[in-house]
Order: sequence, then C-alpha cells, then structure tokens
Amino acid sequence: AANESQALREARIVVAWLQSLFADQLKPHTMEAAMWRATLSVLRTKPGALAPQGLVKTLDPDAPLRDPDASGLHPDDADLEERLLRHLWLLVKAGKLDEARNVCRKVGQPWRAASLGGGAAFHDAIYAGEVKLTGERIDDAAPAGNVQRLLWRQMVQVLASEASSQYERALYGVLAGSLSAVLPLCTSWEDHLWARCLT
Repeated sequence: AANESQALREARIVVAWLQSLFADQLKPHTMEAAMWRATLSVLRTKPGALAPQGLVKTLDPDAPLRDPDASGLHPDDADLEERLLRHLWLLVKAGKLDEARNVCRKVGQPWRAASLGGGAAFHDAIYAGEVKLTGERIDDAAPAGNVQRLLWRQMVQVLASEASSQYERALYGVLAGSLSAVLPLCTSWEDHLWARCLT
C-alpha cells in the first residue's frame, strides 16, 4: 500500500505539472451568451414537422439522439457548439473543470455543467462526525457530491463512446477513464502522458 501511495503522489505531481503547461497554452476565449440561436430562429418560423430536413425538431440536449433522421443543429450553431466543446476540452486538460462548468452555465447549458461535475464523490461532514451541530452556520458542512456517482459514470462512459464530436467524446472519456476516447486528440507526448495518468 505504501508503494501505491507513493505512485499516486507521483502521478498527481506529474498531472499538476502537465496541467500547468496546458494552462499556459490557454488563450482567452469568449463564447456567445445564448447558444443555438440560428436553430431556434428556424424552429420558430417552421415548427415541428415543418422544420427543414435534418434539423432537430426541439432544442433539448437529447434531441439529436432521439431523432435519428435529424443530423442536428443549424450549421452556424453546430460550428459554435464544436468551438464550445473544444474550449471545454482545453479547460479540462488544464485542470480547470470548475471554469469549464461555469462556461457551460454562461452559455445556457446548465445540463452540461451538471454532467461534467457529476463525478464528485458524495461527502457529508456532519454524518462523518467532522462537524458538530452547534446552531451556528453550517453552510460549509452541507453535504456535497453525487450520491448517484456510479450511474453518472455509466452515463459518461456511453457519451465517451457515442458522442458525435471528438471533443465531447474526449471530454467525457477523461472523466470516465476511457483512454480510447481521449487518444485521438493526443498530439504530443505531454498529451499522451496526461491521458495515461488520468485514465
């Protein structure tokens, strides 16, 4: 167990170093405040069955998966979505998962922010006896994390293998521990080392 602890400590040091390298390479990036505007505009003028061939009929996150005849979003929105996913991927590589989740919220995709943060282990400091209830503020001791973490992991494993975007597959692949989903975006030895340390 001592060797495993030492190996884990060493891996964390390597990952932190690699993430600092990736963070130095991050460029400022601004995303549109509201995503999928072009698709929404088309759907407002031609709702439901009148929507152009290949366009989703609704704007919920699962629409492209639910309708196999629809290829997805309006081309302008599909381009913005791919840029968003690439930016999220770069943030996660740089160890900035919380910032990636904030970007998702800012662009109107809270569902994606939740899916990226679902891997947090559940912890209740009061139940664990780490905090005593004294009648004072206990906000910092509130339970945190995902009780359904196993279900979340199964969901991200599916996304890592079935998402249409290579960035989305890699993004969820690193969270799910799926090296095969991450490797297509590894272009340097640092990328390969980072991916192997985390998956």
